[in-house]
Amino acid sequence: MGTVYLSTVAPAGGLAVKLASDNVAATVPTSVTVAAGSLGAIFTVKTSNVGAFTKANITAMLGTVKKTAALGITPLAVAGVSVSPQGVTAGNSATGKVTLDGNAPTGGVVVTLTSYSAAATIPATITVAAGDTTATFNLSTSAVTQQTEAKITAALGNTSASTTLIATQKVTYSVSLTAASLTGGAGATGKITLATRASAGGLTFNMSTNNPAVTVDPTVTVPAGETSKTFNVSTGGVSSSTAVTITADIGSQSETAALKIVPPSLVGIGLNPDVVGGGGTTYGVVSLSGVAPAGGIAVSLGSDNTAASVPAIVTVEPGKSTAKFAVTTTAVTAQTSVKISATFAEVTVSTHLTVRPLLLGSVSLSPTELVGGVSSKGTVQLDGPAGEGGEVVTLASSDPSVSVPASVTIPQGKSDITFTATTSPVTTQLAVTITATDGSRTKTATLVVNPPSLVSISMSPDSIPSGKTSTGTVELNGAAPTGGIVVTLSSNSNLAMLPQTVTIPAGQNGVKFTLTAGTVTSKTIVQITATYGTAAKTVNLTITK
Repeated sequence: MGTVYLSTVAPAGGLAVKLASDNVAATVPTSVTVAAGSLGAIFTVKTSNVGAFTKANITAMLGTVKKTAALGITPLAVAGVSVSPQGVTAGNSATGKVTLDGNAPTGGVVVTLTSYSAAATIPATITVAAGDTTATFNLSTSAVTQQTEAKITAALGNTSASTTLIATQKVTYSVSLTAASLTGGAGATGKITLATRASAGGLTFNMSTNNPAVTVDPTVTVPAGETSKTFNVSTGGVSSSTAVTITADIGSQSETAALKIVPPSLVGIGLNPDVVGGGGTTYGVVSLSGVAPAGGIAVSLGSDNTAASVPAIVTVEPGKSTAKFAVTTTAVTAQTSVKISATFAEVTVSTHLTVRPLLLGSVSLSPTELVGGVSSKGTVQLDGPAGEGGEVVTLASSDPSVSVPASVTIPQGKSDITFTATTSPVTTQLAVTITATDGSRTKTATLVVNPPSLVSISMSPDSIPSGKTSTGTVELNGAAPTGGIVVTLSSNSNLAMLPQTVTIPAGQNGVKFTLTAGTVTSKTIVQITATYGTAAKTVNLTITK
């Protein structure tokens, strides 16, 4: 298309602008009229095919004013060539198509065709009619002894395009499957069987199905000299019985096998664990015979006793064959058997859950070893949450040096409770057993109670003049037991006058004593020692003159 433009709008009646071309490869009308009130007008430029790039000058004239525009004309080129079908059985025909990159000019365009194999016969030329961009031609094939590739070329001037036709020998074969019916999600094996051995190079079959619920290997090649080859068949979930056709193509031949895919059925239900203390939770699994289709499968659940509750529905997700659900229980006073059932498509499966009364799980102490007079924190643990009214557990100690409450009550909904084990000072190490009993089960924990030991001796002040006194303090790491504890005192010098022993009263952690300094002529350091059992502690005291 071309366009002429005016400097001002055309007057009433319009303006006729003359047109001309200096090249017969581009023709234009003798004039074009710019309508009244318009600034321009469009005209058509028709071109013809050229052997090489050509330039045409298009001229527009109005009065004495002339304007020129250049138009480049390129030769037509072959944009492509194709055959359909691309694979044929020898002796059958196919259709070829040549495509140009533009419309053929008046008289059409002749395209040269070449086949590079005797297996494919085509016309020497084909004419693309004027105004068209494509033309078709017939392609015939002759007998071959093995799969043959025939190169087909279309040429115009210096341009060309090629494609390949695959000609295969006529093959007698069949397609079979190891199963005629499968549940969605299951797999099978297919086989292509030839009537005679495959020729050199083997025979390759293109595989397909008419339903996405079934997939197969995209190609199957029977090796040279062999008569069969297997292939994989995979299936997906379906919501209703589905008939699927599996097709094996070679050239223009095809053979099929039929396969029916059926929806999955409910096949089982299980619990793990299948015995649980009342108030506890267990988990169930429903199983299908195959995978669930798109949208999943809703399985109804039920319980025949309020001691165990299940959700109304559990959904098996698409592509899955199982689904998990929770089973919650309540406290019971006696062992109770509960039937848990699952239903889908009029099929019901069931299993049994045993809900037993809660049992004592453990009793523990922290710390498990201490000095008499210090307390330990105890914990009683059930194997599930206590039911209505709570759970009473009795406690006992094997030695009076450790006291515990007679019982503790674990509140409803809780599975544990803490208590305090209070100890008394002892003179020797004791291993005390704490026993917890819920009526049917007993659990124990051991608390080691140690006697106190000497931890320090100190003097205040730690420096005194001759003849003056200082106060010493002896300390234990715990309270002294009944009767108290006698600690021996000594000094490495007779300049420190102090008692030979001190007694720490029962229930006390320490005691004080008085030391009197003797007379010295110069500063003297003396060592004071406190001894109890195998433990000895020392402190230095400075005496000045």
